[in-house]
Amino acid sequence: MSLEASPVKRISDRRLGAIGIDINPDQLVLAEVDRHGNFTGGEQIPCVSYGKSQEQAKAILGNVAKEAVAAAVRSRKPLVIERLDFEDKKAALEDEGSKRARMLSSFAWKQTIQCLKAAAFRAGVEIIEVNPAYTSTIGAVNFAARYGISVHQGAAVAIARRSLNLSERPAKRMGPVPVRGGGHVTLLLPAGNRSRHVWSLWAKIARQIRAAHVAHIWLLPRKAGSTPGPLCCQAQCAT
Repeated sequence: MSLEASPVKRISDRRLGAIGIDINPDQLVLAEVDRHGNFTGGEQIPCVSYGKSQEQAKAILGNVAKEAVAAAVRSRKPLVIERLDFEDKKAALEDEGSKRARMLSSFAWKQTIQCLKAAAFRAGVEIIEVNPAYTSTIGAVNFAARYGISVHQGAAVAIARRSLNLSERPAKRMGPVPVRGGGHVTLLLPAGNRSRHVWSLWAKIARQIRAAHVAHIWLLPRKAGSTPGPLCCQAQCAT
């Protein structure tokens, strides 16, 4: 007797758009875009499994995956996730603070991906995996302020758009860019080189954001009980 799962008729269609997912230690952040890449809505699904037993974590992540897939079923759009391994994700979270990085275990990360893929398969929803390069930076610069959404949701928009092969060029005018933690940085758009891939430009912008963030931390008041002010630094990048 074969134990293979029966094939399910696919109900999702990337011609309608896509739903990007930014996977975090405490939540899945979803952003839906239409076929032109315009943000049309999203949701944040709590998924705190830190401190839980493996069985408890499995149950939590399984329910979270079902919620994400239900959004895809309603819209008939595929789900899009980043194609990266656990160590890459852990390293990326270190930029946000070691506490967030510690919250993400190898088990939780792998189980989240497995649950999403299993639930999507059962529902006939396509899962698309894309290169993760600069999705957080692109989301913060191009979409977070523009749509009034969080940087995580901005990253999810960038992830969804990448699956549709849409433009990733920076906005011509860059105003204050929100960053994780509730602050913002003001950037000057570095000169681009049309002979090089657009990601080379995003690499420069990512360095600007990191440099401004570090500068802000060093300038924070050191007095006990003091409240840091908003992150507002002007960063320039030599081209």
